[in-house]
Amino acid sequence: QGAYAKLTADITLTSAWTAMGTSSKPYTGTFDGQGHKISGLSLTATADNAGFFGYVNGATIKNFTLDGTISSNSNNVGSVAGHSKGNTQILDVVSSVNITMSAAKQHLGGIVGYLCDATGDTPVIKGCTYSGTMDVAGSTDSNGGIVGYGLKNANISITNCFFSGTIKTTGSNARVGGILGY
Repeated sequence: QGAYAKLTADITLTSAWTAMGTSSKPYTGTFDGQGHKISGLSLTATADNAGFFGYVNGATIKNFTLDGTISSNSNNVGSVAGHSKGNTQILDVVSSVNITMSAAKQHLGGIVGYLCDATGDTPVIKGCTYSGTMDVAGSTDSNGGIVGYGLKNANISITNCFFSGTIKTTGSNARVGGILGY
């Protein structure tokens, strides 16, 4: 939960990934990639909160490159974090993870699916880039190149981020944005 982790070399994931952190046991620590690359993410998610990290609260996640695939039929999907709450900081992460949604759900983001649970929270997303493809079946509400959904009236800071990927959706009320979906 509150672990402090540092990558000391590039890594290649060779088996199916299980997202770190759940709603009952969120990741609350610091993950510092130290500029390294994590290749081969392969996640098939049937439960909500899917990503390299599933659910984080007050965590610091920073400084790495991520590639691979996520296939999901759940809510709150992002390549780095599916659900982020509290004063979480996600800094200088570059993702080219391709995400496929097989069912119409909510909150899909290139970096974070669902950001912030309370109006007093002050999450920071800074210096992040997403260049993957999000392929959405049906009407998945709140699709964003960086963040799918950000809580209304919260103190959310998204700065120096860049989206150069693709969001494909056939939904009639999809709420799509290059940086923030809704």
